[in-house]
Amino acid sequence: MKGDWHDAIETLRRALAPEFTIPTVSDWPLDADEPHRSEGEVDSVAELQLVRSVIRPPLFDYQEDLVRQALASKHLKGLLALPTGAGKTRTAVSVVLGGLASNRFRHVVWLAPSVELVEQAFAAFRDLWIMQGNLDSVHLTRSLEPPREEPTVVLTTPQTVYSRRSQLLRMRDRVVWDLIVFDEAHQLGAPTFIEAIESLGAVSTNSSQSPSGVCVLGLSATPGRVDPDETEDLVTLFQGRLLSSNLLGPNPVETLQRRGVLARLKFRRFTGSDIPADDEGRRTLVAARACLEMRRRDRKPLVFAATVPGAIVLAEALRGRGIRAEVLHADTPSARRRTVVGDFASGRVEVLVNHRLLATGYDCPAVSDVLILGPVGSPILFEQIVGRAARGPKTGGSRVATVWDFDDHLKIHGLPNSYYRYRDYDWRNLVDSDNG
Repeated sequence: MKGDWHDAIETLRRALAPEFTIPTVSDWPLDADEPHRSEGEVDSVAELQLVRSVIRPPLFDYQEDLVRQALASKHLKGLLALPTGAGKTRTAVSVVLGGLASNRFRHVVWLAPSVELVEQAFAAFRDLWIMQGNLDSVHLTRSLEPPREEPTVVLTTPQTVYSRRSQLLRMRDRVVWDLIVFDEAHQLGAPTFIEAIESLGAVSTNSSQSPSGVCVLGLSATPGRVDPDETEDLVTLFQGRLLSSNLLGPNPVETLQRRGVLARLKFRRFTGSDIPADDEGRRTLVAARACLEMRRRDRKPLVFAATVPGAIVLAEALRGRGIRAEVLHADTPSARRRTVVGDFASGRVEVLVNHRLLATGYDCPAVSDVLILGPVGSPILFEQIVGRAARGPKTGGSRVATVWDFDDHLKIHGLPNSYYRYRDYDWRNLVDSDNG
């Protein structure tokens, strides 16, 4: 695929010249064998032995409420839904740690559909354990080998599980997973993801019972689907159990914004006149100018380019003007991804550009502006992208964040409301009597 990008990259470079001088040879490593390493970078550890700590900082009250609900059920199966930025990962990690501490769970698999989300969960376990862990030790690993006797949490992707499903099915007689957590659970409609959790002994979509007794906890900020049949599939998969907190009232998003946990979002168009979607050069030029102005105001833009070549050229153009900009895409080596994401969070990278790689679940409270340069056809994807700027001041973000676009997605899709589509779905007749 890389070879197909060169012509598009050169076309976009010409569209931005002469206002943005771009080097003839890109410093983005199209054919690099080794990822670039920032000064002081070390390889991400694959395993970690978590040690006990006596520090116990509290969760938010609604998070504690959700943890209590999850651990109070006789057989944990349900979907934990919180708006983006409200801390569903932290809440779910606390559920796992609580279950391990009470010896309810011994071996846990945490599935997340991207490397970035696996890394994010790994960091959440490490940080929360240091603060609130109350066992002697927990083995945290990315390996799917048979777990140790001690409490073990495996963090990996469903794609990895699917690739090893035959081996895992053979292991089921001697390896028992007590809990499977599936982050971004609205993606569970994918057949390969269903097969992945089935290979771990979890419930299938054709059965309301889990013969092996494996608990399944789904996590999602946008669990509702546009298609009611797809929403019903999710409801059936999680036995009609939605974990939500009454402490957030009838409008959780508004409550969390008022508390400062979530940012208030403003939606703005780049220009008063339309620039056609196929004129990527002009759109990239407008975005480059906007990023320069945002950096002058000390804003922290996260850009969703229309294409991967567009993302590459935009980052190049900004670097040519002295802005520390980086680009990520699916072919970026995982070590490089971790470095860039970390550098953006710490401020060493000022503008982060991608196509769709960071649309789902990526969490960086520092984001002040989200720039959408191409049409987004799916309202669910639009809501995920918008959510990257959702963190409020109490969680390290901004009180007000801005979403910029060309295509007026707000008129097309309306305000983000997937959380409410699921919460208000009539799933009462499907509630399992054992959920209490």
